Amino acid sequence: MQYIETEPGTTLMEYISIINSCFPEEIVRYYSPGYPESLLDKVEQYSPQMMSVLQEPPAKNEDTQMLPPHSTASEDLQNLLV
Repeated sequence: MQYIETEPGTTLMEYISIINSCFPEEIVRYYSPGYPESLLDKVEQYSPQMMSVLQEPPAKNEDTQMLPPHSTASEDLQNLLV
């Protein structure tokens, strides 16, 4: 129905608008002429932004804690047997 060419202000255009209003805008755009090209343009122009939660904050000397060295599996086993 999105491919039907109508004149603005006609009864047919009014009916198409009424039917389109029954669906979310994204669905109407999906079935509209030129949608694949416009979607491809958006994908090609998209520049992802790194989320701040994925970025490591700069380390501060006073906040840095020294962790004890990790023991080996054999040392862990020996500690369990003792």
